[in-house]
Amino acid sequence: MAEAFLFVQGPPTDGDAHSPLLLLTTEDADFEVVGDDSISIMTGNTDADIPRRLLLESGNAYTLVIRVAGGEEQRLSFKTQTAFEPHRGYVARSCDSIRVDPDRRQQIIDKLGSVMGREGGNLPLLTIGDAIYADHGFVQPLVGTTLDEYTHQYASAWVQTHYPLRHITASCVNFWVADDHEVWDNYRVSDLESNPHMMAGYTLLSRMYVVLMSGFRGTTMCRPDDDYTFMSGDTLFAVVASRGGGHGSVHGYTVPDPGEGVNLTIITPNAFMVKRPSTVFVFVSALTGDRLDMDREYPRDFFSQLATVKDTYKDTRVRVLAGDMHARMHETIRGIDVIVTSPFSNVSLGLTMHAPEWTAHQDLNFVEVHGDGVEFHSVEMPLYSVVYTLFTIGIVGARRLTIELLRSVQNYQGWPGNLAAWAIQKM
Repeated sequence: MAEAFLFVQGPPTDGDAHSPLLLLTTEDADFEVVGDDSISIMTGNTDADIPRRLLLESGNAYTLVIRVAGGEEQRLSFKTQTAFEPHRGYVARSCDSIRVDPDRRQQIIDKLGSVMGREGGNLPLLTIGDAIYADHGFVQPLVGTTLDEYTHQYASAWVQTHYPLRHITASCVNFWVADDHEVWDNYRVSDLESNPHMMAGYTLLSRMYVVLMSGFRGTTMCRPDDDYTFMSGDTLFAVVASRGGGHGSVHGYTVPDPGEGVNLTIITPNAFMVKRPSTVFVFVSALTGDRLDMDREYPRDFFSQLATVKDTYKDTRVRVLAGDMHARMHETIRGIDVIVTSPFSNVSLGLTMHAPEWTAHQDLNFVEVHGDGVEFHSVEMPLYSVVYTLFTIGIVGARRLTIELLRSVQNYQGWPGNLAAWAIQKM
């Protein structure tokens, strides 16, 4: 994948006059941006593993030319968009892993390309968590690995995962919300300081996020796990992505009051439940084990605060858009429109949706939303594909478990520790 690259268009900035584009390569490369009149607009180079920001005029057609030393020249035609208006419609996806049957992954990518092409790229693409699975074999937390080496591993994960989508991500507005697998499974911010590989992954993710989203957010002091709100037309969008303390991605959040006549959409990479008091909305990745103890009366009280908002403002559409669950679902619960889209590309063995009255489907999918219209686009995962994917993930998981066991033995004095250290270096 030496000649692969990541190329993603962000929300327009400067009064929609310019579009930021994120360019990431895993090797030093020269690039050129050519206008539709074949006139060179921009030339430059990229340093390996360092995100580069290209700022181009919105509403124009361009061609990106990439030249890697010793590799063939690559050309990618794309168009910059003039607006980010998710209240008019959007496409959303989450959970994109390459450790899945390659034919099935290509099918869901082709379907996404067809939908985005049909709309001329005018629909924004919301990636709501797990845009990569860095912990699925890409990143190896071994003793002696430098931060630069970890950064290269994370950059490779981004490039290899997104390269097959380059024609899509280059020509539509991309809106990013991060979850955990961009860094590590169920990581917390408090884990970063003591885990160099997580720190490298979080640092790279943050730099990429600033390149892509800082213009839209209006500040370079923005992080991929921020909570914030923004208005689009008649809709208040509330993004909930914080990964603070607690267990995994558990996070408390007070639902904003959108105001009369203003619709409310909460975007979260995680699943959802309400924790007492009812003024707090709590999002969790999976309702298993000790997480159930937070509220044993779910799902009856899941949406108590949102239901209050719905009761107060009869003409307000209240919607929750979530990912992570490895299942897709569209239900109306206590007057709340709930959309779960996941996985875009991952093993399709979804978690139980925690309520018998909820109807969940397990396949590769993404969702297209226009106002009240919600349409899922999906690819079935036959049994042999599930077995293939589980086998692939199982090999990676067994290796990770072995390394963790060896790392615990490495602390012993004498030959056991020395032997463990040697084995880790050889894996």
